[in-house]
Amino acid sequence: MRLEIRVAALATVFALMFGALVTRLWVVQIAEGPVHVQKSQGLEWSESQTAAARGDIVDANGVVLATSIQVPGVVVTRSQIPADVEPTVIQELAGVLGRDPGEIAELFASAGSGSTFTVDGVTSDVAYFIMTHRSRFPGVSIRNIPERVYPEGSFMAHVLGHVGRVSQDDLVANSDLDPNGTVGKLGVEGKYDDVLQGEAGAEFYQVRPDGTPYGERRTVAAAQGNTVQLTVDVSLQMVTETALADGIARAKTLKDTDPQRGAVVVLNAKTGEVEAMASFPFFDPSQFVIGLTQTEYEVLRDSQAFNNLAIQGLYPPGSAMKAITYVTAVEEGIYPESANTQTPNGSLECTGVLTANGLDDGSQKRFTDPGHGFVDLHNALGESCNIYFWEVALAIWSKYQGTDKENILQRYARSVGLGSLTGIDLWGERAGRVPDRELFEQWLIDSPALISDDRKNGNLWVGGDLMNVAIGQGETLATPLQMAVAYAALANGGTVWKPRVVDRIIHSDGTAEEMQSGISNQITWSEQFESIFREDLGRTTNSIDGTAYQAFRSMSNVNQVGGKTGTAQRAGNPNTAWFVGVAPLNDPEWVVAVVLEDGGGGGTSAAPVARQIYQYLFGEEIDPIGAGF
Repeated sequence: MRLEIRVAALATVFALMFGALVTRLWVVQIAEGPVHVQKSQGLEWSESQTAAARGDIVDANGVVLATSIQVPGVVVTRSQIPADVEPTVIQELAGVLGRDPGEIAELFASAGSGSTFTVDGVTSDVAYFIMTHRSRFPGVSIRNIPERVYPEGSFMAHVLGHVGRVSQDDLVANSDLDPNGTVGKLGVEGKYDDVLQGEAGAEFYQVRPDGTPYGERRTVAAAQGNTVQLTVDVSLQMVTETALADGIARAKTLKDTDPQRGAVVVLNAKTGEVEAMASFPFFDPSQFVIGLTQTEYEVLRDSQAFNNLAIQGLYPPGSAMKAITYVTAVEEGIYPESANTQTPNGSLECTGVLTANGLDDGSQKRFTDPGHGFVDLHNALGESCNIYFWEVALAIWSKYQGTDKENILQRYARSVGLGSLTGIDLWGERAGRVPDRELFEQWLIDSPALISDDRKNGNLWVGGDLMNVAIGQGETLATPLQMAVAYAALANGGTVWKPRVVDRIIHSDGTAEEMQSGISNQITWSEQFESIFREDLGRTTNSIDGTAYQAFRSMSNVNQVGGKTGTAQRAGNPNTAWFVGVAPLNDPEWVVAVVLEDGGGGGTSAAPVARQIYQYLFGEEIDPIGAGF
């Protein structure tokens, strides 16, 4: 019995030892086999990033304006290309892609020795050729890559912006960017690039010491970027762009005009939302996806097609500035001294000539303007009488020259947003300028070339400069968006908006992040101003003597629209045409600001553009651009 126990114990031990040996052999040969093979063959894991599709940009109603589609792309992984073979691969790639070998070599060099990069999208024929001739293209593969698409071409280009290759400046601003990827440039594409970018994926695979692939692959899928929904409405934008282009074409046929550029802003006076924004000339953002030739780029650059003139175009506002002088007069009780009145109802005789005394050195200055007969503040705004508003400036100069209130007119201008950035959620906005004595003194120190010799040797800031500010001339500059924001504040009870073009950001899980318009300033206007201003804006469009009467007389709802024309003079150039409108007058919702550079008169060139837009907003049939003349 004892022997049997010993034999059984020994058998058990041998069984356990054999089992352990089998188990170890299984681990070594099966479970850890690839690891040992990898070690024996010098295999390593390599990573290749896969680009994420950018998020969509859609209009206020969900219409897709920018999206990404998958197209064949040539993907080069330099770590898989032996160094002695690389020059041959560059030549082969250049040949099949129809590109200059030097250009392809530059892409290789900029990517770095261990990088993976894409050589643009290719045709299906080129993709098939590379796939069926793999031996000629080691380290080169065909993979579906996201390509940016703008279904409507040039439509809304200045709001959307475009995409382009990551530049050195982009990397300085954001070191996390893929040097071989794309990034948003201008417009919403640029401003909201971090939201639209998405998260890159990756492919992990084993490679031999010579860089050739071996063994298994692992994939982490890329995640598409978020969707950005705009406040802009496609239908209104289409009407706006068409009206702008037609307005410029018509203005070219008028006397003493040469319009090449222009812009329109449609701003919601109640919310600060931009409902339409157009700049002319247009450009097609798709051109940056397929690539621009140097000649094509230079043509677009020279025409300033890349500039969003709605936020970057700086123009003297001309008589559109008179709304600011108007509110200053009413709120401060400053009226023309020749009218001998302390109310808006006092009249002066506008004979067409104004002789002013003591503006600088005590000599008389003579100013001329078309005569308007007897006008009070109400008629002066509707008929755009320069002399009335010049006299308001002279009254300020006479009363406050050299005191803290000398700049009272400029303070009102700045209070409604002129002379500073509006804060819109787009890149490249320019601030404009509201000139005063302090500005000229600063120029004398920093930029003396801007100051004429007679000013340097005499009076730096004079009453005539203030008269220029009162009618939007001289050194006064504003963008169309600034004028829209200012008129919204004058008409909506005093809210100075920080406007926006993005309504919400929609995440991949369906949740939405709502954007809100900020407020730059909140002003409380007097009851007197509130009771008369909008009615007086209506005189411009509804009174037979109004400067925009002809442009609007074909509109059925003209009694609900008001505004102000502007004809800004620029030395040596045709006049710049302005119209800034407000509607409905009893409950303002839409401010439309139009500027046509070198377009002539505001009433004849800019106002018809605004009228077409208001006809659409009121649901009317849109008359031809020249209707009423």
